[in-house]
Amino acid sequence: MTVAPPPAKRRPLAKLGVAALAALGLLLAVYLVADTGFEAVGEAFAGAGWGLLLIMLYDLAALSCAGLAWGALLRPLWNGPNWLFIVIRFLREAINSLLPVAQVGGDLIGARMLAARGPPASLAVASVIADKTIEILGQFAYTLAGFLLLIGRRGDSDLLPGIGFGLIVIGPLLLGFLGLQNSRLFAAFERVLLGLAERLQWEGLSRMAGLHSALTSLYRQPLGLALGFAFHSVAWVAGAGEVWLALQLMGHPIGFVDCFILESLGQAARSAAFIIPGGLGAQEGAFLLIGGALGVPPEYALALSLVKRASQLLFGIPMLAAWPFLERHRLERGLEPG
Repeated sequence: MTVAPPPAKRRPLAKLGVAALAALGLLLAVYLVADTGFEAVGEAFAGAGWGLLLIMLYDLAALSCAGLAWGALLRPLWNGPNWLFIVIRFLREAINSLLPVAQVGGDLIGARMLAARGPPASLAVASVIADKTIEILGQFAYTLAGFLLLIGRRGDSDLLPGIGFGLIVIGPLLLGFLGLQNSRLFAAFERVLLGLAERLQWEGLSRMAGLHSALTSLYRQPLGLALGFAFHSVAWVAGAGEVWLALQLMGHPIGFVDCFILESLGQAARSAAFIIPGGLGAQEGAFLLIGGALGVPPEYALALSLVKRASQLLFGIPMLAAWPFLERHRLERGLEPG
């Protein structure tokens, strides 16, 4: 008689903690808007008008570049269609931005959906880990460029010491994380997971066999790495263009260099607060502080953050609505990871 595997344990405290962080972030964002003035921020936001649709299309173009980066990274080992990586990337972003999953749940879902469409589960998960690593390295370069531009623009800004310290800390951590993925420690971690899967009869986890090998294989593809980094860099820099466009539409245009500084450092703050769903509060606070250093009035800085969130809602809600149909397609085909 086969013993059924134990059901997955729920973690209500973890979910409650993430929900509490989301609520605190939302309260902070509302407070910042209220402190600035609902009417002033609302008027600045309304200036975008129907331009929100244009900004959403701009967002989708940038996300398409991120999807192409993922595909380029994996292509030497599995040649999937570009549209598949782009669509799943849209869903990854929607889940991370709009659901209480600490900005990483969408990546896990993306790996599962990719595995259901061809590559082994270990390769699909490895591709997401490598893609996320390359994306973060691209963001680090983007943030560093924004920091250097801020020094040139506002060399006396009070923000410089804190940002500089953050870069000094994060840089070695990123390099260490990249090295860890190629080390024997990661291989040992994989063996621990597989041993745990065998003891618990956890079939899903057992499919991770070969994860370390898949990761090292991905990192041995220089062309894929270069293309992935290039596509992600284009996607990051495109964010500065989105800020430029949004402020133009709202009637408070600023130069592209200042838009680059605002977006690069603002998104760095949001990423640093990754445990807060959607970076609620962190993005608004960062735009307020950095925008103030660049001479952007607070109502426009906060309205800009709201415009970016409205754009995420415009494409994110349809993607979340399509999610069950995408999963149903996987189940109807009888495709399982691995």
